[in-house]
This record gives sequence, structure tokens and C-alpha cells, in this order.
Amino acid sequence: MWATILTWLQYSEFLIWISTPIKIGVIWLIDFLNWIYDPFKELIRATDTKYSELLFVKAKKFENDLLQNFLLYGTIWNYNKPLNGTAQITGDQALHHGIATAYWALKYSMTQDPDDLLNFNNSVTGLQLHQTIHHEATRRLIRGFRTMTPAEQALYTKPTSWTNGDQMFFTRDNFIIEDSVSNDTTSGHLFGIYHAWKYGTPAIKAQCYPLIKGLADELINNNYSLINADGSPTQYGQLIQGLLTDPMRLSLCLAVLKVASVVTGDPVYNQHYLKLRNLYGRYVLYPKIKLWKWDNDNDTPRAAMQLYILADLECDRAWFKHYEKGLKRVQRVTHKTGNTFVSFLSLLQYTNDDHDEIQKGKNRLSEFTLEDKQFDTQKVNSTDLGYLASQDIQLFIWNGNLRSSQPLSMWFLGAQDCFWQRNLNSVDNWVGQTVPTQQFQGVDFLICWALGRKLGIISDKE
Repeated sequence: MWATILTWLQYSEFLIWISTPIKIGVIWLIDFLNWIYDPFKELIRATDTKYSELLFVKAKKFENDLLQNFLLYGTIWNYNKPLNGTAQITGDQALHHGIATAYWALKYSMTQDPDDLLNFNNSVTGLQLHQTIHHEATRRLIRGFRTMTPAEQALYTKPTSWTNGDQMFFTRDNFIIEDSVSNDTTSGHLFGIYHAWKYGTPAIKAQCYPLIKGLADELINNNYSLINADGSPTQYGQLIQGLLTDPMRLSLCLAVLKVASVVTGDPVYNQHYLKLRNLYGRYVLYPKIKLWKWDNDNDTPRAAMQLYILADLECDRAWFKHYEKGLKRVQRVTHKTGNTFVSFLSLLQYTNDDHDEIQKGKNRLSEFTLEDKQFDTQKVNSTDLGYLASQDIQLFIWNGNLRSSQPLSMWFLGAQDCFWQRNLNSVDNWVGQTVPTQQFQGVDFLICWALGRKLGIISDKE
């Protein structure tokens, strides 16, 4: 009885409606508290490039590395490569593959090059596999998959499944499939679908119809949840939870439904979109929330991606302005980190006259180097006190970690799978690790370079 009452209270539309402005007010208060007490400084240090290299030259190096080291099965762009010959890691495969797909979509839209189209087509095939590799009756998104090693083939002689922490795995044919898809994985997958539809050939656009329909139907048919193979909601997959709904998951759910509505033309998706948008109102504009030391860095690019898609597709002028306001807030909350991906999506999409922000983003890209992005080896910067002082950078402990008052150059930072979802004020990374264990791709650089080219703020000569 009490469980029923609590469920009714949680999903009461009246309580959701009256609580929404209260939640927004709390977020405003949090933003104010962050503003009055923030030990981090504006990124005003001099640009620190390792060596002079044009951005298009750098982009070609990163792209060649992507093609040579991170293409699986001719269709999947993985995000890291173990150096000891062990099996590929698949936990964030669908996330990073989706962003890589967006890169090829953007690049092909500018070059019309047959090789770029081939990579674009193959990427869309990879999107399809992330919904269908399990051979189930209906489409359902997974985290990733890989071929079984010989030892695993001997171990898994019949279909089996197992768990490892919060992740679920199962075998199908000769593949190990990682289940328990998360909402951040879905953000990247959606980002890939959206750009494939926006910039694809007619044949690619046609493939986007079942892709977005499969993703939206999974949510609609399961109480707005991403599900495991057994039909249960994944640990991070319940996007709408009544009074407990958080704006990050809400913005993802709305973005999926909006894309499905536009791509398929089926009114059922727009009905669900309007129902949720009207019920939760402008709460959706606040997917990025941080309070002083409590911050999740991987929320930052997701918040920008989801609001970017919503703003790009919204025809209602008032709601477009709301989404644009949300994008600008994400950029404002995070701009001290010099996150070029968020900057190019949030600010430059709609206000191309902010020359300082444009130049800052380009400077950050100029600080990437291929060799420093690739391997997870020790980077210790805290001992170089002379350099830090010359850049007016102070160090302090923040949430138990050593942080810099301004972000260091990208080539100083320890290599990461995607810098835009990691802490950009980090100082020392991979401490004690002198021999690399994995290699990372450079899609974080490539997607920003392609966005800058598409927006006209990066020329083909620089």
C-alpha cells in the first residue's frame, strides 16, 4: 500500500508541475554560490603549443591514427587500444563511435570526398550494429561488442551471460556483448544518428529512420527507460522518474523523441515530446549542475550535445530561445576550463561574433599533439614551479585532487580517451606509470576541428 502511495506521489503530474520552479530556483542558487566562490581563474595564460603545426596538418595526423589503430570490423571506431594484445575494452564504445560518426558526417559534408563517404557509410553501419548485434526481435542499444579471444571461445562453449560490477555481458555467435547501456552512451549514439541524418546522402538518411525509431521505441515501450536483454531498466537508463527526474536525463529523453519526430514524421514521437516538455517545463535547460567541489566532468559534453540537438530542431521560437539559453548557460558554467567542444556547440553555433571565445577554442586545438594524446604514461607538472609561476598558475587541492588555477596546455595533460569529458584542470596524471598500457584515439580533437570548419571559424588554410 505504502509503495503504491509513494509511486503515485513520485509520478503525480500536479506535484511535478509545482516542484519544477522550486528545483529551478535551487539550481539558480547553486549557480550563484559557484559564482561568488570559485578558486579557478579565467583562461588567460599564453597559448603554449609544443611546436608550430597548422590545424589541418594536425587533423590529418589524428585521422590517419584513427584509421590505422581504432577501426574494428571495418565499421566500429573504438576509443582505446590495449598495448599488451588483450581484448578491446567496450564500455564506452557506442558513445565514442557516435561522436566519430558525427565527425565523418561533418567532414564529408564539406569535402564530398569518396573516401570520407566510405568512412561515413561504415560508421552508420556501426550505429546499426550497436542496436542489432544481439539478434533480438526488436532493436535495443548496447554499450559495445568485440570478438572473443581463443581462450574465451574455449570457455564459453554455449550461450552464457555474467555480470562484472554494474555491467552485464553475454555471448552471441563469436562476440562478447556488453549490455547495461548508460545514458551517456546513448548521448553519443544519438549525436551520431543526428549528424548522419543532417549531413548524410539520401541512402544514409534512410538508414537513420530505423536507427532513431529503434532508440525512441525502446524508451517509449519501457517507461522511458533503456533496458537490458531481460527487459529490466539498466542502472543508469531510467530517464524519466517523476519527481526524481534529473535534467540531464530529461534533456536526453527529449532529444531522442525530438529527433525521432523530425526524422520519421510519426506524430506519436512528437506527442511524447510535447507531453514531457510541457510537464517538466524549463527544468530541461539545466542538465549541467555543479556545486563547488561536487562536479561530474563527463556531464559537460553531454549537456551541450543534447541541448544543441534540441535547439537545432525546435521550430517553436520561444522554446528555441529557451534551449539556446540553456546552451549558453552550459558554456558559462564551464568556460574557465577551456572546453572547446562545449564552446563550439554552445556559444559559436548561435553567436559567431564572440571573437575571444573563438580564438580561445582554436588556441586549445593548437595545443594538441598526437604523441602526447596517444599513450597513458606519467605526466607530472606539479614540480615545474618556474613554468607554473611564469603562467601565473597556482596549484591547490580541490575535492581531494591537485588542481591548477588555469588549465594547462593539452600536451602537458596526461593522455585521455576524450579530454572534453575529463578534468581539464588536472595537473599530474598516470603517476608512476612509465610504460604505457593503452593507446587513445583523437576524435576529441577531430570533432572540434570539423565543427570549427563547418561553422566557418577555422579555414582550410590554418
